[in-house]
Amino acid sequence: MPKNLLSVLLFAPMLSFAQGYLENPVANSTESGIGVISGWHCTAKEITVFIDGVSQGKSGVGSLRSDTGSICGHTSTGFSLLYNYSKPNEGVHEIAVYADGALLEKRLFNTVRSGGVPFLRDQQKTVVVPDFPNGDSSTILEWSQAKQTFVVVGSADITTLDGEYSLQRATIQMQDGTLLDTEGRDGFYASGTMYVNGASYRQTMSVRVYGQTASDTVNGYLSDRGHYLYDDRNGNKVVVVDRGARLIMSLLSWSPVLGYFNEIDYWVKR
Repeated sequence: MPKNLLSVLLFAPMLSFAQGYLENPVANSTESGIGVISGWHCTAKEITVFIDGVSQGKSGVGSLRSDTGSICGHTSTGFSLLYNYSKPNEGVHEIAVYADGALLEKRLFNTVRSGGVPFLRDQQKTVVVPDFPNGDSSTILEWSQAKQTFVVVGSADITTLDGEYSLQRATIQMQDGTLLDTEGRDGFYASGTMYVNGASYRQTMSVRVYGQTASDTVNGYLSDRGHYLYDDRNGNKVVVVDRGARLIMSLLSWSPVLGYFNEIDYWVKR
């Protein structure tokens, strides 16, 4: 066999592979929310995508990919297609991608519905992931309806209480046992900010309950009692039972509208 022909046979599969690659979804990965089906191809004018044998249409082609210049001789090689991974039933699915009618890649991947349904509406949630990316900080996630998943919106230093906090959730339990929760559907709404500097804090809240709105600003001083904190300045009424990227504050109070009640506020560090 001629040497040059042998070289062609040996390297043909490599050259064929180098013409393009499907990057997302990764084989056997688990996907959720609204994301992309993406990759690159050196020459394709048309990329079509099938999920479980059903066409998802044509992807955009020709986006800039500087990392493919040495392979393709140019950088206009990227392709992508927006896809709602929460649309199909949860489980294993097959994706097949064709470049100008020729199969580029076929693989399996898994899906879960991040909101439990194909498209979750009218929900808000902020979540703190402790000790990520390291033990000195936490990552703050917020639900995004547009993306149908949680997105990173910030991080917090958990080595100190100092910083600015926003009110994530509030609950009130009244003398008769009635429980109000801002995450419920009982007409109870609350918003607020809190600033902590050393042991001092300043908290501003606005609350609407039973059709009445009230706002209040409290200045306090936190005394460290080990596994919890007391607010000595306000007659020990406020107890902080968690600390770090979030604070959980409990207080017993009284108002003309509610009478005596126990309030628990959940604060997230910005």
